[in-house]
Amino acid sequence: MKHYYFFLLAALAASGVTATAQTEIAQADTREQLLKQSVKLPFKIASKQQVQRFASYKAGTDTSIISEQPAGSYKIYSRTGSAVYSDWDGLYAMDQSSFVAEMVTGSNGKVWLRNILTMVNNDNWVTGTLSTDGKKLTIDPDQYIAYDQYAQSYMQLKHAKLNMVVNGTDTTYTYVPDGKPITYTVTDTAIVLDNAATAGEGLAAFYAGGDSNGKWANFTDVNTVMRPKDVTIVTPPAGLTTERYSVVSTRPYSDGVNTKDVNWVNVGTSGNQLYISGLSSSLPADTWVVGNIAPDKKTVTFPYGQVMAVKHAYLYYIMAADTTVASSPWGNYTSYKLGGELSLDYNDATRQLSTPRVLVINTNLGQFLSTDTRLIEPVMSPFTAVAATPHTPVIVNVGDFWQQEGDYSLAFTVSPFAEDSTILDPNHLYFRIYLDSTLFTFTSAAYPTLSQDLTEIPINFIDNDWFKVSENMHFTYIQQNSFSRMGVQLVYNDGSNEKASDIAWWQMPNTAVTSVTAHKATKPSGIYDLTGRRYPSTVDLQPGFYIINGEKKMIVK
Repeated sequence: MKHYYFFLLAALAASGVTATAQTEIAQADTREQLLKQSVKLPFKIASKQQVQRFASYKAGTDTSIISEQPAGSYKIYSRTGSAVYSDWDGLYAMDQSSFVAEMVTGSNGKVWLRNILTMVNNDNWVTGTLSTDGKKLTIDPDQYIAYDQYAQSYMQLKHAKLNMVVNGTDTTYTYVPDGKPITYTVTDTAIVLDNAATAGEGLAAFYAGGDSNGKWANFTDVNTVMRPKDVTIVTPPAGLTTERYSVVSTRPYSDGVNTKDVNWVNVGTSGNQLYISGLSSSLPADTWVVGNIAPDKKTVTFPYGQVMAVKHAYLYYIMAADTTVASSPWGNYTSYKLGGELSLDYNDATRQLSTPRVLVINTNLGQFLSTDTRLIEPVMSPFTAVAATPHTPVIVNVGDFWQQEGDYSLAFTVSPFAEDSTILDPNHLYFRIYLDSTLFTFTSAAYPTLSQDLTEIPINFIDNDWFKVSENMHFTYIQQNSFSRMGVQLVYNDGSNEKASDIAWWQMPNTAVTSVTAHKATKPSGIYDLTGRRYPSTVDLQPGFYIINGEKKMIVK
């Protein structure tokens, strides 16, 4: 095992060098894009399932964690080097080149850096100081950089070294603080992490507080080099006048069934350029793209590789893709291939934008990943709200929350279209809950995120506690005892017009059915997880709870 240890150190020292040792490699193909290229190292590479839990790191309530961008000169940097972390069954590694870092330089040598530790890409800033000659950057020691919800502990930055522990035939590897300062050597072309003369040393996270106090938080970067990256984030001209547009597209689901969906953007023009904001719900609302209007005013072209934003250490690009239908043992599915720059057909008279292709927001220029946004055959049109009757919602599930009587979870889907096929303005759409024939009141006492008692809840109200939304699936919790059925109704109300849907009813178990109304909803077919994502079959489902044909079931493997 000692030979393995020294081979590991050699691999870390020569980051990116291909090794011939046998290794278990599984390329991550997730939105978090943990592996941009397959780098063979004598230890394991991250798999999709293993990396999903790393999305939980966030800023806690401690005021020493800086989440807002400080004032100063802003630059984006590419990163190279190795990122090492520990999972349940050993050490894993990946290349840092999929990620970027950001730096703000203020006055008096003050510097702030963001996303300098791989796998803790939570968009928080750490502070540092430049030497008077500008050649040495020192990071303030023991800074809190994140809060780990699972460990219930903050994480601190420290310089660390790789440590091998031999216990009989069992050998484990971990990182321990080595007491060295966190410093970088700064030149005109690079910022290089110091103290890497000993292979395996680097920048690491350690827990601060809780049961894991002082322990390695499983993340270390070694041989890190940051280089200035020529990136321009799109910003609109001052005073740009915009108009609200609806975006109707075909949204694919995992079982191959396509459903029309509606998104919302703001569009404005300045000279021969057209600006769009709001294409991605996961990026800030003021994230923009800009396209060039052709001289004949029939097309708008968005340059390939245009950067929309930086988030969680990734650059977000807008581009086009094409689709093909492929088959698998579980049925047909849609396959995507990047297709270069995005060109939208433009109707100057109606100001409508459209394309028969796929509009993609991706975090990789060369490979289609599980993207932030993909709109199939989108049609963008200026929107004028019209009062219309909503479709009856579909109740997917009603269940006992934590098996406690009186607390019920409710999941239901909402169509973005009215019964006459017009688009409903979500700003004027609400839902009501009925328990038997009584209209339910959401009280501010029982639902603390509400400022007053309400019987109608805005359809897109989210507090990530009592009210949640995932695509077209809506979740809430009902605190009430003694009722035989639950109903959901949608209401369009713009202040002068009110249009209500039929009520969708769900019969509670172990209650007598005395009558059946025309509005009683049948249990929908299909397989969903608890976020509303649909699956084609139970094959290869991960263990956990699912809604299967309207009933909550647990998959155990």
